[in-house]
Amino acid sequence: MSISPTTAIAPIPDRAKPEATAETSLFGPAGFSFKALVDTLNPLQHLPVVSTVYRESTGESIGAIPRLLGGGLFGGIVGLIGSAINLVVEGLTGKDIGEHVAAAFGPGESSPDSTVAHRNYATERYQQAATLSAEEIDKMRGYMVS
Repeated sequence: MSISPTTAIAPIPDRAKPEATAETSLFGPAGFSFKALVDTLNPLQHLPVVSTVYRESTGESIGAIPRLLGGGLFGGIVGLIGSAINLVVEGLTGKDIGEHVAAAFGPGESSPDSTVAHRNYATERYQQAATLSAEEIDKMRGYMVS
């Protein structure tokens, strides 16, 4: 077995691709639609604090593209940059900045559903990694198996 110092380590491949959801679709759960256009033009979806309250009370969601376009439309370059930062934070943590602020001033308890969801995700990723054979792991690491 030889190891090359220039070989990159590949991430663990996903076994099953999830269906497009509000979190994964660029335009929202319905894809590109009239609703995505309305979300782009609806100021309640883009105003800080107001957007979090609006989405919590109506159960609506907004895709990444309408969020960026609306942020740029209502806030100019600062709104566009703010929307981009908000999308990065949401992508990394699962909550946007408004939800983090609401959680900081909220009752301080995490919902049982979110705890179970995080536990299930971690268990699923562990099971995926546990089912890999030594050859698959070596191949992802870039080792040459002889």
